[in-house]
Amino acid sequence: MKNVTPQDVTIMNNLYVPVVDKKIKNVIVELMQNVVIKQSKNEEHMKKSRFIIEQDDGKLHIKASNYMEAVINGNNKIEEITNRIEEVNSQDLQTIKDLYLQKLDDPTRTETGGGGLGIVDMARKIRSLDPSLEKIFTYSFTPTEEENISEFSIEISIPIPNKKSEKNVA
Repeated sequence: MKNVTPQDVTIMNNLYVPVVDKKIKNVIVELMQNVVIKQSKNEEHMKKSRFIIEQDDGKLHIKASNYMEAVINGNNKIEEITNRIEEVNSQDLQTIKDLYLQKLDDPTRTETGGGGLGIVDMARKIRSLDPSLEKIFTYSFTPTEEENISEFSIEISIPIPNKKSEKNVA
């Protein structure tokens, strides 16, 4: 399987797939960007990054995994990612929207230069498509035999909106 590169993210962002709603496409691109930005810089690890999209029963199942450093500059990245996901994972749409606006106003930047909006923005879009989801993200961290390296896996299942009847705004 090929390593996900920034060029792949650009290609995906420009694709037109009739069945994929704009919100879903944005979630796919954000997840691909996370694989590229957050992955270990070790070439062997980069070759093991995966990104899979499957469709069944009116849903898209988007799965991504990559190898990552568990601790960077004394910061426990596993704990940081877990906290970000759990902050939104079972929240209602209004709570996620409020958190999104709060993060937009926060001048703090992450180590990669972002505002920490990726998980919140994906959650906002997914929750607007399916308010009944118990959990937005299913994820895990699996330690490897290598010191300070874990495999991070995340999965999202999103209903494919019926373009004629569903008009959700997030």
